Amino acid sequence: MEKYSGFCGLFVDNCNAQGGHALQFDGFDAEALRDAQRYPERYASLPIRVTVRRIYFTTLSKVEQDTYIARNIHTM
Repeated sequence: MEKYSGFCGLFVDNCNAQGGHALQFDGFDAEALRDAQRYPERYASLPIRVTVRRIYFTTLSKVEQDTYIARNIHTM
C-alpha cells in the first residue's frame, strides 16, 4: 500500500502541475468485485468508471463484470 500511495501522490502532483482539476481513483480488489457479482444487493451503490462514464458495477452483465475485473485488477 505504501508503494501505491507514493505513486498516487506523484501522479496527483503531476496532474496538478499540468492544470488538472479532477481525478478518480478506484481502489477495489478482485475479490470485492467478485463478491459484488455474488451479492449485488450488497453493492448496489458501488460506482466504477468505464471509459468516461461512471456507472454502477452491479448494472453490468456478468460478461461485462468479468471483463472489467480482468482488465482493471493490477498488483503493485
